[in-house]
Amino acid sequence: ELEAAQELGCASVLYLVQALVSNSKSIVPLWLVTQGTQNVEENEPKLAVQQAPVWGLSRVIALEHPELKCKRVDLDPTRNSLEALEALGKELLNPDDEDQIAIRGGVRYAARLARRTQKSLADQKQQIAFTTEGSYLVTGGLGALGLELAQWMVKQGARHLVLNGRRTPSQTAQETIQQLEQTGAKVSVILGDVSQKEDVASILEQIEASQAPLRGVIHAAGFLDDGVLQQMSWERFRKVMAPKLQGAWYLHELTQKLPLDFFVCFSSIASLLGSPGQGNYAAANAFMDTLADYRRSIGLPGLTINWGAWAQGGMASRLGSQHQNRLRTTGMNLITPEKGLQVLGELLSQPVSQVGVFPINWSQFLGQLPGGDKIPFLEAFASRKLQKETTKDEKFLEQLAVALESERNQIMTDYLQVKIGKLLGFAQSKLPNPELGFFDMGMDSLLTVELRNILSSNLDCSISAAKLFETSNIQNLAEHLITEIFPEEQDQEVEINDSENTPNLDFAQVKTEEKIDNAIAAELQEIQNLLKEEN
Repeated sequence: ELEAAQELGCASVLYLVQALVSNSKSIVPLWLVTQGTQNVEENEPKLAVQQAPVWGLSRVIALEHPELKCKRVDLDPTRNSLEALEALGKELLNPDDEDQIAIRGGVRYAARLARRTQKSLADQKQQIAFTTEGSYLVTGGLGALGLELAQWMVKQGARHLVLNGRRTPSQTAQETIQQLEQTGAKVSVILGDVSQKEDVASILEQIEASQAPLRGVIHAAGFLDDGVLQQMSWERFRKVMAPKLQGAWYLHELTQKLPLDFFVCFSSIASLLGSPGQGNYAAANAFMDTLADYRRSIGLPGLTINWGAWAQGGMASRLGSQHQNRLRTTGMNLITPEKGLQVLGELLSQPVSQVGVFPINWSQFLGQLPGGDKIPFLEAFASRKLQKETTKDEKFLEQLAVALESERNQIMTDYLQVKIGKLLGFAQSKLPNPELGFFDMGMDSLLTVELRNILSSNLDCSISAAKLFETSNIQNLAEHLITEIFPEEQDQEVEINDSENTPNLDFAQVKTEEKIDNAIAAELQEIQNLLKEEN
């Protein structure tokens, strides 16, 4: 049922986005609607965790395709379909820029990221005590990060560890396990795929038979297969979802009656802030974020940590040097294992369900996003200084404005050569060939999205990732950008050439905003009448 819900939700949204962006000439706004998947108030009724991945996916849609102006609305789960529809109708007519909204009891809530400093954690000195009699399960425990966790847990007093992975331990893993056992700890390795319920059941049965009852779970298993949404297949999407989503659910389902001290999901910043090229990963982690809320709402321990990139052992450490450099240019810094584990220890005893942990330069991060200083969710981090820094490239645009029309394409081409060369790590003396295809010069789909974001911010113009793909090289892109920046000159040219064939505009045919609102209201009333008939 859980997998079927993802096909209905994420797969449908994925295909819809691909269809919308494939027609770059006619872009329409995208609204994604869920019901009861966001934890807004204390004592929320049963959360719809199966819908949560759509929110993670939506945050990547917003970054990869800002032209869709993706808005998310979470309707009140306590309302019937007619009441929920009425609330949605009002939201559709709301003109403000809020794009992450929840409706509860007729009240409209807008999502905001709030700061929780490490100092506020350190002030609460109490840390969870690891018992010497209980067992602690770490999924993904045979990877570099899992082994770091195992060593840390033993230092904190744990004496029975169960490390789970899908493959036999590497030489490094075996050596680490031997070192831990030499300190007096008992380390069991149980192979299995946590996305399979029978494997999770087998792992838990073996722990129960060990006479050291399970006292804590850290779900750190995961899998990456990055790619932009426009080129993503559902099969690739599903494979990334499986260990996070199904794994977390089966662990939750099969441990509900056990007296656990903690149940921790290692989530990602991707589901919190979005990450271009990681729609599948963001969706999977968003499920775990809501699952932690759900567990707490029914009286069970639950914590999800939206980690940034770890310097050693995390998935980011597997990236090539070009991608790691790109990560740094976004303002994201790496988490050292020492610092990450220290924060983990502080969080385990805290009465919270979701915390993001990532060292970040907010000015740099928001400055590289289109309209980064105007993102409602992150308004607390957009300083006045940032708002000045993220203004468009005035000097270059002034240079273009005063240049002869015949010179503009070359000026733009030179500009793009420098920008793209820097993005690809070219030496300043070696600029990319403007006639060479983007992919031939080393661009990939993720770099293309990043280039789109840079150009949208610096040149204050809108260009979709799909259109950028279509231009294929620097020369064609330069021509397209000139038409975007100086559209009035294109309009004048059309008017001169086609003035005889241009019909007179009848202003009675143009609907005012009030007429549009009335038309939408009439459509909604028809739907409401149909729902009443069904009820």
